[in-house]
Amino acid sequence: MEVLSMRRLIKSIPIVNILFYSYIILLLMANLLFYSMNINIEYRTFGQYDDVSHNIVPFSSITNYFTNFTHYNFNTWFHNTLGNIIMFIPLGVLLPIVYDRFKNLSQIVLLSFLLSLIIEFIQFVTALGVFDIDDIILNTVGGVLGFTVFKCVRNHLYIK
Repeated sequence: MEVLSMRRLIKSIPIVNILFYSYIILLLMANLLFYSMNINIEYRTFGQYDDVSHNIVPFSSITNYFTNFTHYNFNTWFHNTLGNIIMFIPLGVLLPIVYDRFKNLSQIVLLSFLLSLIIEFIQFVTALGVFDIDDIILNTVGGVLGFTVFKCVRNHLYIK
């Protein structure tokens, strides 16, 4: 199959667009809605927000999770480290498929960073989460890994 016709075939599949927009909705819901179900919203909304610890020091949480691995249960450790990476892999894979203008790594890094920053900022402002710069770093790494997967598959299939 010719390169151009393969690209048209992939882009014409409505499921790719549906997957992308469903992913974005689920990403926002998982970070803003589902996370808030685990906390007492009324407690946080009315000013009881002093029990949380925001992190603005890069690699502080990441270092803590890896050096003190035994102090955390697996779910907490996984969610706060690998979970943040895995969560953004679909962005790096689907974004360049759905939008032609996202073709290079710097664009994926920027968009992954900005989307993660927006999520963290909303969590901070609404008191429905904890702002953690390391989440932004890990999410961005996830977007980059996803883009790497996209490029490898694209090169393997010879799609330009």
